[in-house]
Amino acid sequence: MANDMMPWRQYEILPDVTLTVLPTDRFKVGMLSLSFVLPFSRQDATARSLLFSVLRRGCRRYPSMADINRRLDELYATPYRVIDRTRDGYQYVGFGAELLETRYLLDKTDLCREVLTLMSEMLFHPLTDENGLLHERYVEQEKKNAIDYLRSRKNHPSSYAMARFLDAFRDDDPFSLPLIQGAEDRVRAITPERLTQLWQELLRCAPIHLFYVGGLPAEQLVESLRSVLGSAFAGVGRMSRPVTACPRLALPSRRELRRLQEQGEEGQSHLILGFRSGVTLSSPDYYAMMLCHELLGQSPISRLFVHVREAHSLCYSCFSMYGHERGEVIVSCGISAENRDRAEQAILEQIEVLKRGDFSQAEWVAAKKSLIGSCRQLEDSTNGLANFYEKRIRLWPNHTIEEYVTRYQALTREDVMAVAKKLCPDMIYFRQGMGRDEQEEEGTDE
Repeated sequence: MANDMMPWRQYEILPDVTLTVLPTDRFKVGMLSLSFVLPFSRQDATARSLLFSVLRRGCRRYPSMADINRRLDELYATPYRVIDRTRDGYQYVGFGAELLETRYLLDKTDLCREVLTLMSEMLFHPLTDENGLLHERYVEQEKKNAIDYLRSRKNHPSSYAMARFLDAFRDDDPFSLPLIQGAEDRVRAITPERLTQLWQELLRCAPIHLFYVGGLPAEQLVESLRSVLGSAFAGVGRMSRPVTACPRLALPSRRELRRLQEQGEEGQSHLILGFRSGVTLSSPDYYAMMLCHELLGQSPISRLFVHVREAHSLCYSCFSMYGHERGEVIVSCGISAENRDRAEQAILEQIEVLKRGDFSQAEWVAAKKSLIGSCRQLEDSTNGLANFYEKRIRLWPNHTIEEYVTRYQALTREDVMAVAKKLCPDMIYFRQGMGRDEQEEEGTDE
């Protein structure tokens, strides 16, 4: 179990099956996720993602998605989703559900156990053909859905531009799968035979991590998990094989600036600048980089918004993103093509301002308030709490939301100046639009 000072507790349910519980009675709905933890593999990542969409389609007891949804409706319309995320060199794939808290149920249904049983049915008894292969029609339907989604990205120009940029920006990262290049071919290559093999390997060998946020007593949850999963694994021939450690790529802090330009069919042009910092979630400078990023492009009076978009009208939108796993800071803006050079210079100037510490006291105060406020908001939802702690428990097990707030409050101007000086431009990407409908809505789903 974890340190008594921590808000979470950890339990071993079965060999290589762990549960983390974050107890809280603040919400009407709790959150439970079940994820298989696998070292990231470019060869298998797409198939693993598709696998759980296929498993969600039907099982022996509930042979169609309509049957599964009817069962979920009987269980207080429990929301149910597929989990697929990559984090710190690992891929997490599985299922998640939101559970109405026991005090709000109209009867004595053991909702947690019933939902776990449904998860178990889909995981261990999916619909298969006479040869024991996952249902070919479901596999082909999910492949079509995946390809349709990939093609639909072109209908969202800012999202598509970001995906094109990331493919080039992360070309040296073995733990990043290209979002555009070769994506459709990877989906088409998936077969029922390969998915069935992956499914069987997961059940036999892959470690499982469960995460729960809510008011259900931990002892009850542990008992339900041991009962349901213990019975399910009994016929699998499970082998104890702990997840192997993934060596992380040492991203270069400096290298020659790369430029990439493409012609797009959309009306608006997109300019994206990528910086390397070397400051990741496990770095001592992480908190200072978060505040630096807030000043640059996240707070309501960020420098990108006030000085690039509003004061000089160089773009329709301008914001930054901080990727704390890779130490990346990315600035994206939608612009008119003729403003390309001026916008680039204005963005780079804001980085220089941060390096010199020439931002005002009002900006400093607003950025700190915004960052601390965002941190506090994590406590207002089960998903916010789960996302925060799931990312950090393995790397920084002693850090809580309150610890983050304390660290942010203690930061000085010199701290921000020091991390700003670590921002090195690595790639500048420009996707030139056709000049039509230039005020299209901006956004990104990255």
